[in-house]
Amino acid sequence: MANPESVAGFDPGGEAGSESPRAGSQSVRGPEPCREATRCAKQMCRLVALGRRLASTLELETLVQTIVIEVQSALGCRLAVLGLVEGEQLRPVAVAGPEGLLPLPEDATIATSQGLAGWVSRHGAPRCVPDTAADPDYFCPPSWQSLSLRSAAVVPIRLDGQVVGVLDAESDRPSAFETQDVEFLQNIADQAAVAISNARTYAQSEQRAAMLRALLRTTQQLNSTLDLRRLLQLIAEQACSLIEVDSCIIFLLNRATGILTPVVALDPYADHVLGMTVRLGEGITGYVAQTGVGEVVNHAERDPRAITVPGTARDPESLLVAPLLFEGKVIGVMTLSRMGDRGFTPTDLELLNSFASQAAVAVENARLYAESCQRARELERAHSRLERTQNQLLQAEKLSAIGDLAAGMAHELNNPLTAIMGFAQLLESENLSPTGRSDLQRILASVQRAQAIVANLLTFARQQRLSPQPLQLDALVERIIRMHSHELPSAGVTVRQELESLPPVNADPFQIEQLVLHLLRNAYRAVGEGGVVTVRLSQPQSGTVRLEVSDDGPGIPPDALPHVFDPFFSTRDVGQGQGLGLAICFGIVRAHRGRIWAEHGVPRGTRMIVELPLEAEAAPAPEPPLDRAVLMVTADEELGQALLSLVEEMGHRVSLVESAEAALAEVVARHYDLIICDTILPGMGIRRLRSSVVANDPALATRFLAVRQASTAIADLPTIPVPLIASQVRQLVEAALAGGPV
Repeated sequence: MANPESVAGFDPGGEAGSESPRAGSQSVRGPEPCREATRCAKQMCRLVALGRRLASTLELETLVQTIVIEVQSALGCRLAVLGLVEGEQLRPVAVAGPEGLLPLPEDATIATSQGLAGWVSRHGAPRCVPDTAADPDYFCPPSWQSLSLRSAAVVPIRLDGQVVGVLDAESDRPSAFETQDVEFLQNIADQAAVAISNARTYAQSEQRAAMLRALLRTTQQLNSTLDLRRLLQLIAEQACSLIEVDSCIIFLLNRATGILTPVVALDPYADHVLGMTVRLGEGITGYVAQTGVGEVVNHAERDPRAITVPGTARDPESLLVAPLLFEGKVIGVMTLSRMGDRGFTPTDLELLNSFASQAAVAVENARLYAESCQRARELERAHSRLERTQNQLLQAEKLSAIGDLAAGMAHELNNPLTAIMGFAQLLESENLSPTGRSDLQRILASVQRAQAIVANLLTFARQQRLSPQPLQLDALVERIIRMHSHELPSAGVTVRQELESLPPVNADPFQIEQLVLHLLRNAYRAVGEGGVVTVRLSQPQSGTVRLEVSDDGPGIPPDALPHVFDPFFSTRDVGQGQGLGLAICFGIVRAHRGRIWAEHGVPRGTRMIVELPLEAEAAPAPEPPLDRAVLMVTADEELGQALLSLVEEMGHRVSLVESAEAALAEVVARHYDLIICDTILPGMGIRRLRSSVVANDPALATRFLAVRQASTAIADLPTIPVPLIASQVRQLVEAALAGGPV
């Protein structure tokens, strides 16, 4: 046992004994030394028994409770407390009194610079206070003041030369503890140090095993999706379950601008957090992104690097921050927080770093997948355009060859037909029998039919010279429908006109009239009584007008659709058509440097689509480049699909997301030339979204369009009104992409 005189603040007093016995005489011991020896023996037995109990468990909570119960029982004290050092604090982990274990008071945690226990933890030496009222270092928490504690003995729990805790015995009697009691308490503390070390080692191994199991589970979860928005949400949820926290925010880094943007916030102040941006090196999160090294920052409110999010309280909190590293480069940051005095440990940082490395790989995979999908869509569109162009070229070559043949045949057939017609007309003046005159009329009708076929052949084959002039297509279509309605089989057929007022086209009026008539006749023939034919004029992109004639008839069989513009091809019964109408249409459109194609209608019928170039202006405005990247943000599926179709028709690449958070992830991940955003969004509002978007890419300040009803329009943002008007949408999109006033 330690020398009693080494106990700081404790005076053992006089030593009991008598003169040395003479040689050969027998020493006589009084009753006091016998009691002391008995007491010492009992304490030794208690120490041995306690050692066995401590060796039988590796649960820290059970260990510390066993120790305080033993101290209270052995010393008969009013209170026995075991506290562990946590940073600059001393926190009680077990308390016992005569009635057994007591609840842990919230106000018993003290700083290591405070009270008698704090003094022992700093100096690593025991203290015995016979009168607590007279000791300036003594401190009693308010919850224990009613116990009227009068004396105390406190010893350090040392492990490898470092104080890890204290063992405190307190009594409601003055001078209740003697030197032997302090030594006994220190022996228990020494046993406790070994037991606590073993329990912590066991707990760490269990925690590491749990960490590995949790990491395995979370990795499996992260591999379950390649949707970037869903993945980021899943990463935040898994981080919160992996490490018990009050908040998790995921930032993605835009390396081009050095801006960190929060894309997921599981936080009480999520509305304030989302929409803010952080620069590299700004705040603790920005510092971790800059260095690429994770940090534990307990009591972050005291850290000079800390910044406060506008609109949030500056409450005490601890931060655990880890970078998302992919191939040695920072792509984002995860910031976890605990409110109040609950701090983080290096083990927490190790766990989060391991998780963050897995999360970074998953995020990059999701980005690559999204980019590959976008590239696949672009290639598909490019392939469709190329295929359509190739088909147009093949069709033109085919028509040219057939036209030459048709022209020769028509000239060769005209001569005999003229002779037949002439002699047949001469026979009309002859006195013929009724039967003969009837046969003559059949001859004349057949010859006229043959002449009509020859005339169509010549029309198809003839390379007529165009006489182009500025032509208002909407007025022309209206006039054709009105003037030729008597020629069209219109019984029971409804004609819908959706004609936008468009700039003039540079075209031949006669040939365009012939084109429209052919398309209308085909549509009328395709529908029965009660059918609907729709004629639509629009401007899908600058420099082009589009004419659509659609019907709700049975439609063209899929195997016949690629051949509808072939000469002499017809889906009608034999004798009811020559198969030249659409071939003539193709020739007219080609002569005007336009395009014509057929599509299946929705949900049924056929759509014939013609695109013609506009008349060239004297001083043409610069056209916005095609194939721009456009991000559309709306949770309204119908609105999103309608806008997507209109903008894709203009030749642009469109990505559609349903939330502002998903939009932020897209803007950070890749470049966009235009943002079209619904004014009604779940979560973050459109203003906060625009602020974050512009922080990531200042060029988008003038390339941000809102879309909604006039009642929800935003004063300082150009707005696409709903219901959508195609020409208005195109005008606003083109103006925004051109960077001019919208």
